[in-house]
Amino acid sequence: MKPNPSLLKKSAARMAAVQCLYQHEVVPELSPDQLIVARMGIEGEEEGLMEELEALDVAPDAKLLRGIVSGTIGQKVEIDRRLGEILGQRWTGHRMPDLMRALFRCAAYELLYHLDLKPGIILDQYVTLATSFFDDTEVGFVNGALQEAAKGLKE
Repeated sequence: MKPNPSLLKKSAARMAAVQCLYQHEVVPELSPDQLIVARMGIEGEEEGLMEELEALDVAPDAKLLRGIVSGTIGQKVEIDRRLGEILGQRWTGHRMPDLMRALFRCAAYELLYHLDLKPGIILDQYVTLATSFFDDTEVGFVNGALQEAAKGLKE
């Protein structure tokens, strides 16, 4: 069965968004557009997304990518507050690396502000993304914590 091209583009956008948010942790003065340009290799740069995106052989959904990156950065304080209330020390403690935190922020943004999507779809997308970045134990943590976060954010 051939994968749905629209779904592949959305998955690629989510992966790129997580990468942009991770980069934002390292270089917080970059704007969302600068992060996207740097990550996507736009404007003549040869570097692009990670090998996982290249393997998909699909360009990310630009509208979704910009929306997630801009929205997550714009709502970061609220997202962090809400995740902190739900996840407690797991959110702020040493247990969560910056890349995982970026993934949680993107997922939380979509859960809070993309109300047209079912939470299960968002969770599935981000847990699947976690398999590209983390080992099985960490993916299990992401899955459980995102399930808990989704319940708390929807209340």
